Amino acid sequence: MKKIWQEFKSFIKMISKGKKDVAVVMAAGGFMKASIPFLVFYFSAQILNNAIEGDYEACVKSVAALLLSQFVCELVNRFCQKRIEVLGESCQQIIRQQMADKAFELQYEKFEKQETLDSLRRAKLTAGGNGDIKDQVDTCYQIFVQFFSMCYSVVFFLLLLLKIDAEQKKTFFVSYGSTLLLIGLYAVVVIVNLYLGKILSAKQYEFIHANDHYNALGGYLAGIMTDERNSKDIRLYDLSKLFLGKFRQMVEGYSIYLQMGKVNGKYRGMIEGINQFAAGAAYLLAGMKALNGMIDIGNVILYAGVISQTVNCITEFGSQVISFQFCAEYLSVFDKFIQSPAMAYDGTLPIEKRDDGQYEFEFHDVSFAYPDCGTQVLSHVSLKFNIGEKMALVGQNGAGKTTLIKLLCRLYEPTEGTITLNGIDIWKYNYEEYTRAFSVVFQDFAMFSLPVGENIAASSKVDEERAWEVLEEVELAERVRKMKDSLKTQLYNNNGAGVDVSGGEAQRLAIARALYKDAPFVILDEPTAALDPIAEAQIYENFNEMVRNKTAIYISHRMSSCKFCDRIVVLDAGNIAEMGTHDTLLAENGIYARLYQTQAQYYA
Repeated sequence: MKKIWQEFKSFIKMISKGKKDVAVVMAAGGFMKASIPFLVFYFSAQILNNAIEGDYEACVKSVAALLLSQFVCELVNRFCQKRIEVLGESCQQIIRQQMADKAFELQYEKFEKQETLDSLRRAKLTAGGNGDIKDQVDTCYQIFVQFFSMCYSVVFFLLLLLKIDAEQKKTFFVSYGSTLLLIGLYAVVVIVNLYLGKILSAKQYEFIHANDHYNALGGYLAGIMTDERNSKDIRLYDLSKLFLGKFRQMVEGYSIYLQMGKVNGKYRGMIEGINQFAAGAAYLLAGMKALNGMIDIGNVILYAGVISQTVNCITEFGSQVISFQFCAEYLSVFDKFIQSPAMAYDGTLPIEKRDDGQYEFEFHDVSFAYPDCGTQVLSHVSLKFNIGEKMALVGQNGAGKTTLIKLLCRLYEPTEGTITLNGIDIWKYNYEEYTRAFSVVFQDFAMFSLPVGENIAASSKVDEERAWEVLEEVELAERVRKMKDSLKTQLYNNNGAGVDVSGGEAQRLAIARALYKDAPFVILDEPTAALDPIAEAQIYENFNEMVRNKTAIYISHRMSSCKFCDRIVVLDAGNIAEMGTHDTLLAENGIYARLYQTQAQYYA
C-alpha cells in the first residue's frame, strides 16, 4: 500500500509541474461524481418513507433537494471530466516537451548509453500499447472517484448500522458485534483487493517486459515496410519472405497476451468472488435486521443501494489501482529521465567575444575510457591546436579520432587530464556559450525534415543572403534554386511532402550549415564520405578558402585529402603515434606513409 501511495504521489507531482490545478480538479470532480449515487439512495429512501407516512409536502421537498443536489453534482462532475480530458492531453504534451528539453540538455555521454535508450524505448512502446500519460491521468481521476465512494460507504454504514443497533438488541445479527464484524470483513476485502491487485500488476508488467523484443520488432517491421528507401533492396534481394517470416514470428510472440489474459481472469475472478461474498454477508445482515423490524422500507432500499455501491466501488477501486500500478511501472521511466541531472558540471564563464578568432585549445595529458566497459579509447594525449592552423587527424578505425573531437566539443568528459581554451579548463565555461565556438560536421551528421533554409541556419530565422552565399561555396545553390520553393522547400517526407536529396547533396548541406554558423573553430569528421574522390578534392581545395583564417580540423580516411593541411596528427590505438606535414611523414616511412601508399596504389 505504501508503494502505491508513493507512486501515486510521484505521478501527481510529475503532472502538476505542467498544470498546477490537475490534483484539485481530480479531487473536486471525484468527490462530486462519488456523491451522486449516495444522494439518490438517501433521498429515495426519504421520499419513500414520506410517501408511506402521507407527508407529501416533505416528499416534494425531498424530490426538489434530490434534483437540485444531483444537478449541481452532475454539473461540476461534467465540468471536471472535460477539464481532466484537456489536462490529460496537456500534461502528456508538457511531459513530452520536458523530455525533449532534458534530452537536449542531458550530457551526451549519458544520453547515448544503451541503458538510457533501452529504458526510453521500452516505456514508449509499452505506453503506446497500454496507455500513455493522458490515460494515467484519467485512471487517477477514477481512483479519486472510487476513493470518495468508499468514504461515503463507510459513513453510511456507520450511521445506518449504529442508529438501528442503538434502538434494539435482540440477537447477534442485530447487535454491535455483527456491525463490527461486517466492517472488519470489508476492511479485509479492501486489503485483499489491493494485495491481489499488486500481484496481478506485477505479473502483467512481467508479461509486457518479456514481450519487449516482439514489441520492438513489430515497430521496426511496420517502419521498414512503408519506407520507400527500403523498397529497392526488398525487391532486388527478395527480402519480403524474410520479413514476412519475422512478422509471423512476432505474431507468435504475441501469444503471451493469451497467457496474460488467463492470469488476468484468474486474479480478477478471485477479487470479484471475494467482493460478492462480502456483499452476501452485508445483505444477510440487512435481511436479519429487516426481519426483526428494525429497518423500514425506505432504509431497506438505502441499505441495499449502499451495499451494492460499496461492492462496486471496491471492485472498481481495485481495478483502477491495478491499472495505475501497471502503467506506473513504465511511465516512471519518463519521470526518472526528466529528473536526471543535466550535466556533471556546467560552468558559468562566458566565452570571450573576439573578432580575430584567437581561440587556442589544448589537450593536457588527456585519457578517456567509456564508463561501462573501462577500455581506454585515448591514452595520455597532449595536443595543442594552434590558432588559424589547418590540422588533419588520421588513423585506422577505432584509433580515437572521433572520440578526441567529442571530448573537444564537451560531448564527453575526460577520464584523466584537462582540456583548456585560452588556458582555462573548458568545463568552467558555460556549455551553451562554449559550443558557439565550433562548427562541426560529423560523419553521421543529421539533416532534418524541415525547410532547406532552416536546416542551414539551424533556426526558423534565416538570413537568406548568407544562406545563398554558403550554398554557392559548396556548389549547391543551383540545385536549391530549382527546388519548388527554393530555400523554403522541405527536405524528405517525414513531416509532409518534401524532396529527397542524395547522400552527397546532404553532405554539402551539412557543410553549408557549418559555414553559415561562422564559428572560429571548424571540424570536419569524414564529411565527404559520400562524395567521389574528385568532388571530395574540390571540397577540400575550396574549403581552405572557405574557412580562411579559422582553426580547422579534418578527419579523413583518404590520405590525399590531407596534403593541404599545415599539420597531420596520426592516432594509433588511442595514442599520438606521429605528427608532421605530409612530406615529413612520408619521409619517416611510418604509419602515415603506409596508409598513404596503400591507398595510392588503387588510384595509380
